[in-house]
Amino acid sequence: MNRSGHFEAFKAAIPSPVAAHDTLVPVVDGEILRASYSVLYDVGADDPPDDDRYLAAQRAASKVTWRYVVKSVGESPFAARAVDSAVAGLIGKVLIVAGRKCDPLELDEVGPVKEDTSVSPPLYFIESDYLLTSREA
Repeated sequence: MNRSGHFEAFKAAIPSPVAAHDTLVPVVDGEILRASYSVLYDVGADDPPDDDRYLAAQRAASKVTWRYVVKSVGESPFAARAVDSAVAGLIGKVLIVAGRKCDPLELDEVGPVKEDTSVSPPLYFIESDYLLTSREA
């Protein structure tokens, strides 16, 4: 099913000029970067792979839906919303993954703007969940 290939296609699709970071918040000189950017989290498959074979083990060629959480970060609530809105440009985009046929990306959930008070001054973020369904080509 090529989990890493799907994630890399998702990361590469994040629209410019939004910087996309894999799992880790960027740190500069020991401090969390104070800017607008996204942090991507590969949550894995929503359900076990499925190929409509009810009595046999699933195969690498099975259909699977991957869930990605995008944390849109900004120095203000407005900036976090701007990053989230830019990333939402992915909705409906069809990604290219070798050997797979992908459905258009779906937005599953969007959270509220939250304040991260663990840094000073605080940063703001929004978490949005995207779904990528893929099957053998």
